[in-house]
Amino acid sequence: MNSSSGALEAVMEFVRAEGDQPFFEEDEEIANSYLVWGEVAIHYADLYGKVGRQKDMTSFLLSIGKCIIGKGHVLSGRPGLCYGLLYV
Repeated sequence: MNSSSGALEAVMEFVRAEGDQPFFEEDEEIANSYLVWGEVAIHYADLYGKVGRQKDMTSFLLSIGKCIIGKGHVLSGRPGLCYGLLYV
């Protein structure tokens, strides 16, 4: 399975427990449905991570904006000097 960036995220391997019998068409359909659901899960996990990073960046930029207009945190003894944290 590949992520939206094209990186390999997972590999599925299917092995028959009963001798060398081939897989049936129904088995392949079930395996394909697992792959599709796995790709959907990876896609949404990727989106969730991106939204979290955007939220952090928005919060950081908002704190800088507030600081510029005088409503932010000021380091003691140095008026006008603002600070903020950005987690990457």
